[in-house]
Amino acid sequence: MCGGTLDIKEGMTVCKCGYCGSVQTVPQLDNEKKINLFSRANRLLRACEFDKASSVFETIVSEYPEEAEAYWGLLLCKFGIEYVDDPGTGKKVPTCHRSSFDGIMDDPDFEMVMECSDTVARSV
Repeated sequence: MCGGTLDIKEGMTVCKCGYCGSVQTVPQLDNEKKINLFSRANRLLRACEFDKASSVFETIVSEYPEEAEAYWGLLLCKFGIEYVDDPGTGKKVPTCHRSSFDGIMDDPDFEMVMECSDTVARSV
């Protein structure tokens, strides 16, 4: 959440940041192509290029349909969620750039996140 580099080991689905202590889910980075796709998608997401990021996350989903983090990325894009620094606390706060009458928990991509996540990741 703070933007620090995470020490992700093979097989991990959840990682704790050594800088800020936040716990977050992480993708299964088991091959170079998937790593590059996630890097590109997340870079676009951080730049609020939601449609372009969504296209890359769709590619990940089509090639790796069990990858929960790709479905989560699609949700972030669909709802235009950007994590911005809260000046009062210094923590990252989700901010929506797209309005919707639909709830995120009713979205089919959220269902896929839950279906594809392991027990540890679901608890986060």
